[in-house]
Amino acid sequence: MIALLLSLSLFSPVDLPAQAKPPAGLADLRARAEQGEADAQYQLGHALFTGEGVARNPAQGLTWYRKAAEQGHVEARANLGIAYVRGEGVAKDEAAGMAWVRKAAEQGHAGSQFMVGAAHSSGRGLPQDWEQAASWYRKAADHGLAEAQFYLADCYSSGRGVPQDLAVAASWLLKAADQGHAPAQSALGGVYLMGRGVPQNNAQAVTWVRKAAEQGFAEAQMAFGIAHYSGSLVPQDVVEGFKWVVLASQRATGAVQHDYARERDVLAKTMTKGEVKEATKRAKQWAEDFARRQKK
Repeated sequence: MIALLLSLSLFSPVDLPAQAKPPAGLADLRARAEQGEADAQYQLGHALFTGEGVARNPAQGLTWYRKAAEQGHVEARANLGIAYVRGEGVAKDEAAGMAWVRKAAEQGHAGSQFMVGAAHSSGRGLPQDWEQAASWYRKAADHGLAEAQFYLADCYSSGRGVPQDLAVAASWLLKAADQGHAPAQSALGGVYLMGRGVPQNNAQAVTWVRKAAEQGFAEAQMAFGIAHYSGSLVPQDVVEGFKWVVLASQRATGAVQHDYARERDVLAKTMTKGEVKEATKRAKQWAEDFARRQKK
């Protein structure tokens, strides 16, 4: 059901000009950090690592992250671990990075708990162990982390690390989908369509796939488009269907890019030039509106 990826996006470093002015209170922050205050060490490290209001210096940032991490500061441990996993400001070392991330996870940091689960499922930085993966996904899922709920659902659906239970899988998908997690919404649509762990319900299938498609999730856009084009589940509308197929082909990444483009081209040959033109126009307008919504 899911192509598993190791997620490492707890923060996104920002590049700022080297002459950026120091944030207010930087001198006091540095003084408190030098006196051993863990939270001040973390804040100073974060400012230096990301360049928030100061000249960016990842190496110095990591020095302060480490000082805070060694005192048990949970965010410092998580961020220091991610830096090692990514090789940002330090030589890449997934094992060393995940050791710090696990410390944060053991302190109840939900994002780190998810990362430990992902590392155990992929075998990157930690031994591959599906029981451990499912256990850590569950911890993060119980904290309400939608991404963890989504991957935990996959464990129950496939029976990896836990006994297979389609009803439990569907319940975790619903939790993630209700939070707006597009892949979960798309997967939940498929669950309702096939009646896997829930009563088969075409209307629910369409509802959830539509929600994911409207968030720009390519897989759902393709499914929604084919449904309209063929008249399965929804009234037939080849123009509206082709609009969604065009959007899916534009937003797809990885191995499916070629497949989606080929599907688009095959369908285009069955339509009139006027229909293709109108669908392409609608797709362009949708993409522009979507981009504007994303900026708000």
